[in-house]
Amino acid sequence: MKLWLWGDNSAGQIGDGGETDRSSPVQTITLGSTWKSIKSGRNFTVALKDDGSLWTWGDGSDGALGNLTTNDVSSPVHIAQGKTWKSIGGCSKTEDSTACAIDSSNKLHTWGENNEGQLGHNDVVDRSSPTQMGTKNWSSASINTFHGAAIDTAKKLFLWGSNYNGQLGLNDDVNRSSPVQLGNDNWNMISTGYNYTLGIKSNGTLWGWGANDVGQLGLGNIVFYSSPVQIGNASDWKFVEAGIGHSAAIKNDDSLYIWGYNDVGQLGQNDTTDTSSPVQVSGSWDEVSCGYEYTVALRSDNTVWAWGYNTEGQLGDDTVADKSSPVQIYGQASGWKAVSAGLEHTVALAAESPPSKSCSSLSCPTPAFKCYVGVTESCACAKWKFYTAQCTRIQQSLGICSGTSGAYVPAITVCNQKLF
Repeated sequence: MKLWLWGDNSAGQIGDGGETDRSSPVQTITLGSTWKSIKSGRNFTVALKDDGSLWTWGDGSDGALGNLTTNDVSSPVHIAQGKTWKSIGGCSKTEDSTACAIDSSNKLHTWGENNEGQLGHNDVVDRSSPTQMGTKNWSSASINTFHGAAIDTAKKLFLWGSNYNGQLGLNDDVNRSSPVQLGNDNWNMISTGYNYTLGIKSNGTLWGWGANDVGQLGLGNIVFYSSPVQIGNASDWKFVEAGIGHSAAIKNDDSLYIWGYNDVGQLGQNDTTDTSSPVQVSGSWDEVSCGYEYTVALRSDNTVWAWGYNTEGQLGDDTVADKSSPVQIYGQASGWKAVSAGLEHTVALAAESPPSKSCSSLSCPTPAFKCYVGVTESCACAKWKFYTAQCTRIQQSLGICSGTSGAYVPAITVCNQKLF
């Protein structure tokens, strides 16, 4: 699959070799690569290729890129070379930068800031490269700003890190710098938010605990809880995402529910009223991700929609205007497979050959070419000029340009996908 990004690019987290914000999807410099999964964090991006190699780029603060430095990087860097990776866990999206991944032998590795023991290594020492956490075998993991959680291959849940708000679910407020098992129930999914945690048990029930000042636990109140409390009575939940102040979950029938903080419309209800209980967002959905006061979601028809805060173009609709109800991202109409919202930038995966519309009836003079405009059926003739530096980048990744300043880019993509 192909990797696309948009939104804030102040630290190079878009991965296109620059630091210019993007309000519509662009590809990383590594245009020809195939990607398996993605996660966006606090101004950085983590991605896994089909060959099991792990790549990072963006803000290197706290060692978040795992490349043995704290420097920013504006294009993908291969880290932990020689090791094969299976999956990427949730990353921190605000304040301290942390990340995690599971290797092919089911061992969990964490890296980044560790001031609260959130890396799970029984200390508070930062790590600037992926470091194995114990010897247990894991199936999934999530680390947010100050705490982490993971489900082992026996479906048992473990948590560690900061616990000031009861987010470890252990019925106290004592920090833990190494994993501690929470009860003996089996769990299917876990997501760590900003000082709170959400999870789905193997029986399909949804649970939350920790901070709840804006109703992010979905319990109909703003009471903090230091042990798991069931959210509603339903037992058909399949996906959950804990954000910074708002949360979302999807049921087996693909219905999407969302709750919590709503100051700029991140709940998608066409208003800015907080809600402490789940409310439905119309449509059929496969995946949802909560960023900083915005939401991005993948519909069952493989289209991507977003709503909420948009100052950096993180909604991908080619504007910087906030939206309080879902809008479809600009450019490619469908063919999307995965999405991930970070602090203020978004990452998505699309099929190798996404569905396209036809402009066959349009006749364009040379060297202009046919392209699509927006997400409608509108077509236009267009041509791009580029400069030597841009040509060099493209030449390195695609080998299509001669290096001559002012040469025309051939019709290799639709015009609204803005390579530059």
